[in-house]
Amino acid sequence: MKTIVIAGAKSHVGKTSLAIELQGILPQARYVKIGTSPAKQGGIPLYPPGTQFERIAGESLGAEVLIIESNAILREFTPDVCFFLEGSPQKPSADLARTKADVVSGVPVAGSRIDSIASKLNLSRAVARRIVWLAGARPEPAAAVILIGGRSSRMGVDKAFITIDGIPAAERLYKKLIPHFDEVFFSAAPSQPSPVPGVRCVYDYVADKGPLAGLATALSSSPYRSNFVIACDIPEIDIPLMRKLLSLLTEYEIAVPAFTSQRTEPLFGAYNRSVGETAKRLLDEGISKVLSLFSLHKTGVIAAADTGWYANLNTPDDLDRYSSSSGKKKTGGDKKKQCWQHAGT
Repeated sequence: MKTIVIAGAKSHVGKTSLAIELQGILPQARYVKIGTSPAKQGGIPLYPPGTQFERIAGESLGAEVLIIESNAILREFTPDVCFFLEGSPQKPSADLARTKADVVSGVPVAGSRIDSIASKLNLSRAVARRIVWLAGARPEPAAAVILIGGRSSRMGVDKAFITIDGIPAAERLYKKLIPHFDEVFFSAAPSQPSPVPGVRCVYDYVADKGPLAGLATALSSSPYRSNFVIACDIPEIDIPLMRKLLSLLTEYEIAVPAFTSQRTEPLFGAYNRSVGETAKRLLDEGISKVLSLFSLHKTGVIAAADTGWYANLNTPDDLDRYSSSSGKKKTGGDKKKQCWQHAGT
C-alpha cells in the first residue's frame, strides 16, 4: 500500500480539497483525517489525535493508496509522498511537516522530484505533474495575467482602480496571485497605467476589441507555457479551482470553469501560451469573441460549484451587492467551484 500525507501550515489552506482530488485520480485510494474538527465532507473517516499509523493502516486493507490528512502523523512515520500547503500564521507542527515534504505549495518542483513521485506512487509522469499542480506547486514556471483593459462603461470608472478594502481591485488581485506564480503582470488598454508601479504591463494587440485582444497580447507576451488569466472585475480567487485548472494544462490547451452548462467563465482560466497566436489570428479575421478559441484548441470545461465566492463587478449595483454579501469595504472611486464536458480537438 502506498502512503500519502497531506499536511499544512494551518487550517483552511486546501488540504481537504487536495485530498479529494487525489482520491479521484488515484485508483483504490482511501482518505482519512486525524483531528478534532468534524470532517467537512460526509463519509471521510475521522481519527482522534494520537491515533497510531498502525491502526489506520490495519483498517485500510484493500486500499492501494492511503491518504492521511495530518501534521502529527509525520512524527511517527515517513510516507511515500508528503505534500505541505503553506499558510500564515502557522501551527507549531508546521516546521516538521515542511521539512518532510516532497512538495511545498508555491515552490517550483524539479523534474527529478516529479520523476521520484511518479516512481513512488507508480504513476505516469503526466499524472505526477498534474498532482504537483493540484498541490499548489509548479512543475514548470508559470505566469498569471490580470486583464485590466476593459472600457468600464457600465461601471463609470476604471474597474482596475475601484477600491476594495482600501486597495485598488487590480492591485489586490496581484497581491493574492504573486505567491503562486513566477511572474504576475497586467494586460491593459493603450496608455492605461500599471496598477502597481514597477510591475510589467503589456498593451492590447488591437484597441477596443474586448478581452480577446487582452488575451492575445497577454499570452503572446508571457515568458511561460502555462498561464492563469483573470479579469480585474472578478475580485475573489478560488485557489483550489485555480490549481485544478492549471493542472489540466498537462492535457488541455485551455481549461475554464462552468457554473452551469450555459455559464462558462473564460476570464478565470488556464491557457497555454500558444493560444495567444490563435487569438491574434481571430482578431485579424474580425472575430472578437473569446469563446471562439474553444473550438480551435483542446479545451477542458470544469464543472465548478458557485458557492458564493464568484462575483463579476460590471456595474455600481454589482459592487453594492458584492459589498453587502461579503461585508467588505468597497468604493467606486468618484462614483456612488471534475471535468464534465470537453470541447475542441
